Amino acid sequence: MSLICCPHCGNQVSDTVERCIHCGELIKEKPPEPKRYADLSMAEKDSLDSEFERNHPGYSIRKVEKRRVRHGVAMLLALLLSWLIVVILLIGALVHEDRFYETHGIHLQGQYDSSDFTDKEMKEMLEENGGTIVWSYRGDETIILSGKEYRQEEMLQRAVIVVSVFLIIIGVVITLVEIVKFIKANRNVLLAKKLFQAWLVQKNVIYEPRLTSKEKLKFDSLDITKYRI
Repeated sequence: MSLICCPHCGNQVSDTVERCIHCGELIKEKPPEPKRYADLSMAEKDSLDSEFERNHPGYSIRKVEKRRVRHGVAMLLALLLSWLIVVILLIGALVHEDRFYETHGIHLQGQYDSSDFTDKEMKEMLEENGGTIVWSYRGDETIILSGKEYRQEEMLQRAVIVVSVFLIIIGVVITLVEIVKFIKANRNVLLAKKLFQAWLVQKNVIYEPRLTSKEKLKFDSLDITKYRI
């Protein structure tokens, strides 16, 4: 304990008292009670938010939250669009295949059965059709399909599968990238809120953001000592 001079009457008093024992005036005022951010009016909140954004544009809560939403939407769209394109390609391939078989009157397809023809007939047909014969029965009639036509159809089906797999891989890669960005954006939201909380302490305002229990653990573990606020 030490003695100080009263700013009102000039007499010496203890530095632990609030009022002068001689004149009764306040020697030091009590600091005002801190306000709660949640209890402030919208105008006061907007004023504080705008001031914080002006001084710390990189830590704007509204901006980082928009960024998080954008990455979340991009993540879902990348996944949905890639699978949608694959489904469209597969449906298109199936429709084309049905039309192909319908055009050629094929109802049952399979490898050539040598018991249906003599060795000479089989050799002639294999040479004529490029080594592949696709057959089917329509009533009592045997339909022979050129191996070249069938191979073209097979190539189309394989191309559709390759393109579909390629699109799935691209979609997965883009989705993973957006997931990483979304996780990073989510952390930046928590960081912005904690920096805003620390900044409001200087304004004698208590800020308690609404967080889930999992977010609260991450929020409390954030180290903001290296950031200037």
